[in-house]
Amino acid sequence: MIQEMIGWWENTKPTTLEQVHFASDPEADNLIKGNVTAFAIAAALDRRGRAMDIWNVPLGLQRRWGHLDTARIRQMNPEEVANFPEIQEVPAQVSKFHLGKTIVDLAEVVQRDCHGDANALFGGTFKEILGRLDGIFGIGPGIARMMVILRMLYFGLQPEPGGELLPKLDTHVQRVFYRTGTVTRCTDAEVRHALRGCDYRQIAMVDQAAWCLGQDFCWSRQPRCHECPIQGACPKRGIG
Repeated sequence: MIQEMIGWWENTKPTTLEQVHFASDPEADNLIKGNVTAFAIAAALDRRGRAMDIWNVPLGLQRRWGHLDTARIRQMNPEEVANFPEIQEVPAQVSKFHLGKTIVDLAEVVQRDCHGDANALFGGTFKEILGRLDGIFGIGPGIARMMVILRMLYFGLQPEPGGELLPKLDTHVQRVFYRTGTVTRCTDAEVRHALRGCDYRQIAMVDQAAWCLGQDFCWSRQPRCHECPIQGACPKRGIG
């Protein structure tokens, strides 16, 4: 099933930055693609909400502040940031204060650990990058993995050897991995075993393929198996 997911992703999904869209607003999308701070803020806020609307937020903040300067953002009060309309309107099922604190803490890490260069958030080995991102308030291992995967697939990120990369095991990915028979339990250990022999880029593609399949076809209720592009190889485990 892993190879089926990789093949489907390679043959049908965007392969370049110009082809992919993160935000619903074209201007916000261009900002995300050209400004690593905007990318990091949007990705850090992407928690169980309407993703493409969340990725509009950095543009709104830039318009409000006139900048996305991490040296200035780190000095802001998280509660004040949380009260800006751009954050209050974020369609995420988490505390708005937590979102504000994430933005301020991200700016702090860029200034303290990356010498003010947001590009350095993604510098070094997989272990170093994931550890750095995971240390930012509100960014757990799953979001850290997602950020690295997106940078690899569309921004040319090639981390140095060292450490491992696994998919972000959100509900979509877990459901697809289980129903396709990729794993019996969706743990890091079983997923690691299922992906043995895959290189880092293939792991990134599996993550995105499983997420898209879960979102578009492999629903928790009334899955659209008859429309799923990998239905021929799927055992449909747990589906009545």
